[in-house]
Amino acid sequence: MRFRMTAEDLGVMWEMAMNDVPENRGTLERSLGSYASDFAPRLSGHTFSSIMEKGDADPEKRAALTLDDFTFALLRWVIDIYHNTPHHGLGGETPVKAWRRLSKLHGVTPPPDAEMMRLCFGHQREYRLDKTGITILGVRYQSEASQEHFRRENPENVSVRWHPKDIGAISVKRGKTWYEVPSLDPSLRGVAAQTWLTAVRHVRDANPKSNRLDNVAVRDAIRAIQARNEAAMAAAGLNLEDWSEEHCAKEEKKLLAGIEFVERKELRQAKDGLGMEIPASSELSVAAEKPSARVTPSKPTKRATQGRRATPATSQSNMTIEEN
Repeated sequence: MRFRMTAEDLGVMWEMAMNDVPENRGTLERSLGSYASDFAPRLSGHTFSSIMEKGDADPEKRAALTLDDFTFALLRWVIDIYHNTPHHGLGGETPVKAWRRLSKLHGVTPPPDAEMMRLCFGHQREYRLDKTGITILGVRYQSEASQEHFRRENPENVSVRWHPKDIGAISVKRGKTWYEVPSLDPSLRGVAAQTWLTAVRHVRDANPKSNRLDNVAVRDAIRAIQARNEAAMAAAGLNLEDWSEEHCAKEEKKLLAGIEFVERKELRQAKDGLGMEIPASSELSVAAEKPSARVTPSKPTKRATQGRRATPATSQSNMTIEEN
């Protein structure tokens, strides 16, 4: 029942096919079979579908992946391999091309906002409402609506929906309606519960005998934890990208300053008939200076400008970027 209600709240149509009439059902792909045949063999320590296939292999001795390693591998396989592999059910089209084609025709429904996510997927529990508000995991929530609720009805407990991915606000039920109650600390908006608990634990470990925690220290710990988590996700190549103006300028200065792109000619057959000739660097033709082919820093430094003037245009001053 909770699943059906959540689906309806999100605007998802709920349909059930009749028993013993398989032609009325949608086509389903055998995803577990795809995992077993293409993804699992890429990992060390994978098991096999039968004893005959296993042979003398010992998966326990070859097991080397942690849960984080497995999660990373699974995400990359789904996003970079599976989505770019021709699919029989799509007439040979890859899933990513089908998504882009159909998105242009029908558009994409925007994801639900934080309040809708909390109401649909949040944990519903009973909490005490008093004159100080509602306290969950040490975070206090208070608003004019909650105070009016307390003064008029003075309930002992109220139904609360709380999402662990964002403890900046909660939803409280009054009658048949839900209203949002924010945290008294606005900096907690968008902070996950696990991040909050880790920050509190870090501050408490610094002064275990004190029962008073410095909010400034907790906020600093939260920012440090979030920064480290984002750096780890970026290093793992997960879906986290920063294309801000500041970041682009930093990358241009650090990575692309002073680099020009050259075209590589195709290899010719060797004169003796064995192998291919490697062209001399002087035969490399520099690409036309178009905005898309040449990258020039917007404000080159004086030192970099002098360096380019002092260096002769020889083969040693060029960097060739080749594609595999």
